[in-house]
Amino acid sequence: MHTLIQDVLAYAQVRGGQRETTLTRVDLNEIMAQVQEALQPQLEAKNARLYTENLTFLKGTPHHFYVILKNLVENGLKYNENESPMIIVRQALKTEQPRLLVIDNGIGIPDEFKPKVFDMFYRLHGRSQYEGTGLGLAIVQRLAGSLGATIEISDRPGGGTIFSIEFTN
Repeated sequence: MHTLIQDVLAYAQVRGGQRETTLTRVDLNEIMAQVQEALQPQLEAKNARLYTENLTFLKGTPHHFYVILKNLVENGLKYNENESPMIIVRQALKTEQPRLLVIDNGIGIPDEFKPKVFDMFYRLHGRSQYEGTGLGLAIVQRLAGSLGATIEISDRPGGGTIFSIEFTN
């Protein structure tokens, strides 16, 4: 219940599509170091690897980037049945608009469910199979929107999911 209340509060605190605070230049390497530290027990428990590639700076707020990346990395861990789960957070540097990719080798998301996974409380799996409130991706989408970004989901060749976040700044 505590987690549900915290997630609802986090969702409500972000006004969809509106920039609430001044955007600054955020060091994504620093953010990922914080995410790594926060998730270290889960990474070790699942024998998982978290890699970063090409991370530089993007305009936003440290809090927004932390919550977005932590939620996506947590999902890559949670929905992963591999003996050695792997999550890669990569910044695409040769694109017109700044883009962040979060890539995992997890169970993936069937095409028919991809449009629904960002809906509040939508769960593809029952709570007995995977814990959660059904708000993580809704929060991610709302925070990304407040930074002027859009999110797309695609399949990772060989299994897994790719979340692509494209920024307009």
